[in-house]
Amino acid sequence: MHLFCVMRQNVPLREGTMELSVNSTARRPKRSGFRFWSWFILFIIALCSAGGTYYWYSVYYPNHDHVEPDLNNMKQPIYYQGAIWKEEGKGTKESLKLPLSFIQEKVDPTVLNEASSDSVIITTKDKVVRLKTNTITGMMNDKAFTLRFPLEKQGNLIYMPIDPLLEYYGLDIRESEDTGIIMIYRSRFLCVHPVGSSSL
Repeated sequence: MHLFCVMRQNVPLREGTMELSVNSTARRPKRSGFRFWSWFILFIIALCSAGGTYYWYSVYYPNHDHVEPDLNNMKQPIYYQGAIWKEEGKGTKESLKLPLSFIQEKVDPTVLNEASSDSVIITTKDKVVRLKTNTITGMMNDKAFTLRFPLEKQGNLIYMPIDPLLEYYGLDIRESEDTGIIMIYRSRFLCVHPVGSSSL
């Protein structure tokens, strides 16, 4: 019986092998939670910013799309807040007049039409103004004053001159020379303008 003995050679370890083995087993993947939440927060901020910008442009930025309005065969239609009023204006520039129905519904619902005296009464914080049809003499706090153009009655319609509207309501009134459209805007803050300060 023959015995075979295999001598195991001691193979020296290379320098640094044990250190690399230990380091490789000790190394763990970094946690990605912090990075994920950072990107998520940045995404939410960008989304809110984009939404806010879109809202601002859609609400406050002027719309330059040309839309041909339906003027209902009127020569001097009144354009206010994106719509054409059912009745048109009368006169031009300083002599321009607006229908009382428009003033009562869109500007000041407290304006009173006193049919018994053919008068229109405007009441402000410290003034009571009475305008009588077909005369340039008005009354303010029981004191007479002179208008440049009178209150005018035509059929069932009453037309108010723009002077008191500019003075008491701070309207911005513009008239297109090309189309005849009367564009009316309300000032952001109600203020008193000098008489005749129209943008016509």
